[in-house]
Amino acid sequence: MGGVCGVRDQDQTGTAGISLSTCSDDHLRRYLEVHRVVLLAAGAPTTALWVSKKGGALGYAAMAHQVRQHTKAAFGMSLNPHLFRDAMATAIAINVPDELWLIMPILGHSTLKTSERHYNQAGTLEAGRRHAGAISSLRRATRARPRKEARTIQS
Repeated sequence: MGGVCGVRDQDQTGTAGISLSTCSDDHLRRYLEVHRVVLLAAGAPTTALWVSKKGGALGYAAMAHQVRQHTKAAFGMSLNPHLFRDAMATAIAINVPDELWLIMPILGHSTLKTSERHYNQAGTLEAGRRHAGAISSLRRATRARPRKEARTIQS
């Protein structure tokens, strides 16, 4: 099973990078070591992670188009890239709340407070789950209770 690439501290240019030594996902590693190298040879040097066929940074519109196209083919519905950022931030908040600092570089926020303010939906999701669980419990208890016999009206 593939892992997540670790984010290292910002470099002198102020951009966050990824540490290849912590990448365990074979597909990403192959892209970085093989395909990206070939794509970069077609254009001017770029530090962009995703590179176009022309060798430059892959723009958001082109990337979003690819993501929507591939998610439609794989899942039967088109998903935009923003949903993946949102899902990752929410998954971190739910599964490893002590590591909320990981959300900052994923979302490009400069402070943790911004990440917390925009992605407190994890708490809302958990509250919704508890509420649904309580309703389910009440329904089960109601079904399990014996019904009173209907009274007949005598004339």
